[in-house]
Amino acid sequence: MSESIHSIRVGKARKIPNTDVFSAIAKDIVSSSIFLGENGFEGNEHADTRHHGGPEKAVHFYAGKNYSAWKRENIIHSDLLKPGAFGENITLNTVEEKDIFIGDIFQLGEAVIQVSQNRQPCWKLNFRFDYEQMSTSIQENGRTGWYCRVLQEGVVKQGDNLNLLERLQSRWSIQTLNHLMYIDPLNSSLLEGIAGLEYLGKTCRASLTKRLENGAVEDWSRRLFYTPES
Repeated sequence: MSESIHSIRVGKARKIPNTDVFSAIAKDIVSSSIFLGENGFEGNEHADTRHHGGPEKAVHFYAGKNYSAWKRENIIHSDLLKPGAFGENITLNTVEEKDIFIGDIFQLGEAVIQVSQNRQPCWKLNFRFDYEQMSTSIQENGRTGWYCRVLQEGVVKQGDNLNLLERLQSRWSIQTLNHLMYIDPLNSSLLEGIAGLEYLGKTCRASLTKRLENGAVEDWSRRLFYTPES
């Protein structure tokens, strides 16, 4: 698998238009080479560092095919559905969640990255797209995108190739993880298989392990819908 990177985006924390909500979801294209470190691209900010960013979520990818699917459903104004709209650092045109597997290792410019987990949609997406069910829609249709950790830091630039170096397993894709996380959350065989992956993101693995132990699903309401305490 190989794809040329058409653009790289980084964002600064600022208010989402017409709201008082701060987010770095709006990102700008980087025109020059940029350093990719342990915590992500240089200059890329996060308004909520408790739930966003960090080594396990250093780079956010989103599938270009997802934009076409959103447009077909016609629930979001098409002007909002442009590459970068979901806050991704990089939009890929040839792959989607079913094609990406937990633990996949890629060369990206000078850097080496590894797929760690899916994106867990939060209430800020509801404000971003002016649609109060956006976060739940993403969970239901599985168009989450995915995160990577950085195994080797390095400089990345537009036009570099994203090349698959190693696939550590070919059973548990991001699509399968989404199904477990949001559609069939207490599926014991999926829980046992995916929670046991050492290269799954730590917080994600902890959530799945807790489900196995307790036989119950965590409360999603504060993540999906805005409250003053969110």
